[in-house]
Amino acid sequence: MAYIRGLERLAYGLFILRQNVNGRIARFGGVVAGIQSKDHDEIKRALKLTKEEKEEIVRRLDGPVYEMTRVRMPLLLRLDGLVTAEGATYDRRTTTIEHVLPRNPAADSHWVQWFPDEEGRERWTHRLANLVLLSRRKTVKHRISSSRERRMSTFTARDSRHMR
Repeated sequence: MAYIRGLERLAYGLFILRQNVNGRIARFGGVVAGIQSKDHDEIKRALKLTKEEKEEIVRRLDGPVYEMTRVRMPLLLRLDGLVTAEGATYDRRTTTIEHVLPRNPAADSHWVQWFPDEEGRERWTHRLANLVLLSRRKTVKHRISSSRERRMSTFTARDSRHMR
C-alpha cells in the first residue's frame, strides 16, 4: 500500500507541477525499472519527490489555485475525497468550483467590510481555502444569496458531501 500512496503522491506532484510528458515518462520509467528489478530501494527513490519539487508544490498550492485551470477541479475532487470519510459522489457534469469570498463582491456587502483592503481580498480570492465544490443548481442560489446565507448554504453537510 505504501507504494500505491507513493505513486499517487508522485503523480499528483507532477500534475501540480505541470510536468511535461517526457518528464513524466522518465519519472515513471524509474519506478517501472525498480519494479522489474525487484529493487525496493530503487522503487522508493523513484517515487520520492525532490526537495525542490516539494517546495514548488507547496508554493503553487499556497497561491492562486483557481488560476491553475487544468489542475483545480481534479485537485479539489481529490482533496475532498481525502477529507470525507464516506467519500463524496459527484456528477462531474454539474459540479462547479465556486468562491466563498466572491470574485467581485458588491461595494456594500459584508465581504468588503470583512476584507476592506482590495489587495488582501484579491490575494485570498483564488486560493485553495476560498474554493468549494458545488452542484450547478446550488450555484444559482449561491450567487444571489447574502453572505450569511451563502456561508450556510456552502457549508451544510448535506450539500458538501453528496452532489448529484
